[in-house]
Amino acid sequence: MMLDCRFYEAVVQLPLQKAQALDPAGDALNEQLDAGTREHALSRREQCYEIITSELRALKGETSQREFGSPIRPVVQSALDPASRKKNICQIIQLGVQSPDRLFHKYLYRALIDLGLENELAYLPF
Repeated sequence: MMLDCRFYEAVVQLPLQKAQALDPAGDALNEQLDAGTREHALSRREQCYEIITSELRALKGETSQREFGSPIRPVVQSALDPASRKKNICQIIQLGVQSPDRLFHKYLYRALIDLGLENELAYLPF
């Protein structure tokens, strides 16, 4: 029996830690800074957030996936059954909302809507 082992804690926590490291002063949220500086900081954070949403996209079974800094590539279909996919999607969302990163929460909210995962929005702290 083949086991599809996932380490979602790392899939969520490492990109969020990297986003924090790329914007330690919170420039993406600082309204006192010029728009260009805020946008640059936000863009760097969103590159990290995309790693997490790419995994959600893959679990959802979307036809394409973008890896960090790479062009869009086809997704290899997972051997997971629908119930396991849903469980893993919920686990990623639950891990994500534990983060104090408000920008990530907003990014995740938009990603869930874009992916047609509106029912999972109940996990978000809005």
